[in-house]
Amino acid sequence: MGVGRGQRRLERILKSPRPLRVNATAAEMFRSVASTQKFPASLALRNLGNPILLSLAAKRLSADKLTNAILRDTISLNVLKAGYKAIVNAVHHHAPGAGVFPLLVPGATDGRYWRQRGYAAYGFGPAILDRADINRPHGIDERISIDNLALGINIARDMIRELCA
Repeated sequence: MGVGRGQRRLERILKSPRPLRVNATAAEMFRSVASTQKFPASLALRNLGNPILLSLAAKRLSADKLTNAILRDTISLNVLKAGYKAIVNAVHHHAPGAGVFPLLVPGATDGRYWRQRGYAAYGFGPAILDRADINRPHGIDERISIDNLALGINIARDMIRELCA
């Protein structure tokens, strides 16, 4: 699935709020708050579990972010796991027989500084490293070969093309 179709599906999910519902804890909270409110709000809050009252109050309750989150399941897209085949295909196209696997690297990334400023920063850097090269990306003589730089650019370009198709 390309980003176009996948993105449209995700946008549809995010734009379609889950239905309002009042669980036991929320009902108790609203009953407790009801005594501090004037009629008719006090009546509605005491009986918010009633589907008719809930539908009448839905627009007003949904307008407040906190109340909205209490009364419906919310969706927060934090991690998207997709496109692994796009990654494997691009790697195998440019480096036949190369392994594709997660690698834990003891070190830090400058990506956090970019993310703090609102820029997307991803931890993906395709390279073919032999044992002598393993410590170079975060070592004293921090570097990778020109061939690995070109390989990474070519793989990333192909992945972006595939994901955006």
